[in-house]
Amino acid sequence: EAEDAGEEYDITANSSWNSFKGSTLSNGSPIAGGTTNIVKVISNEDIEKVKSEQLSEHSESGKEDLLDDLKDDVVPIEASFKAEATDVKTTPDLSEEIEDDDEPTAEVKVTYSIYVVKKSDIEAYIQSKLHLADDQKIYSIGEPYFERFTDIENDARLKTSVETGPTVTEEEILNKVKGMKTGQVKSILQSINGVSDVNISTSYFWVWSVPEDPSRITIDLVVEDKA
Repeated sequence: EAEDAGEEYDITANSSWNSFKGSTLSNGSPIAGGTTNIVKVISNEDIEKVKSEQLSEHSESGKEDLLDDLKDDVVPIEASFKAEATDVKTTPDLSEEIEDDDEPTAEVKVTYSIYVVKKSDIEAYIQSKLHLADDQKIYSIGEPYFERFTDIENDARLKTSVETGPTVTEEEILNKVKGMKTGQVKSILQSINGVSDVNISTSYFWVWSVPEDPSRITIDLVVEDKA
């Protein structure tokens, strides 16, 4: 029995070798028939290479598509993005011979995933951490994002900017200021916790009081822009 397949295991004539109980065996004629046939096949290394190439080529565009598909009511944790080649179909199949005229093909299924957090949950979390006074409220929350994310089992850092101010409405201000002198109006409004400045403009420079008619009064509540 040949030690392995291939022409190199053929035996020339008159070869001899020691065998059982010191007997010497020899062959008068060559023992031939071994053949060597090198063929190309689909290997596991080929499949891993295709997966790696596809992930490298398409991960960035896949991430962009995934982010574009997210709803407006969630915030993505971008560091959690994953691209995984979950299935590969080759023609020919794994370990099958590739004929000379064949052009091997591969179809790769890539799954993209990312963790997201609802904006409403973020706002509720921020509200719970601010401990605002009863007469204060949140006017706006900047675009939140996450830092130091490693995996879902560990903590991450949430960063954003928050604009807060007094809990007042245009109607409340109207009821406070209509018919009053402009100097009194400024004093009253500046006494509200969180109001940093009050600007009053009248139709004419000689007018020193606010009209009684609410339809003639315009109120703009502006959150101060801090650098």
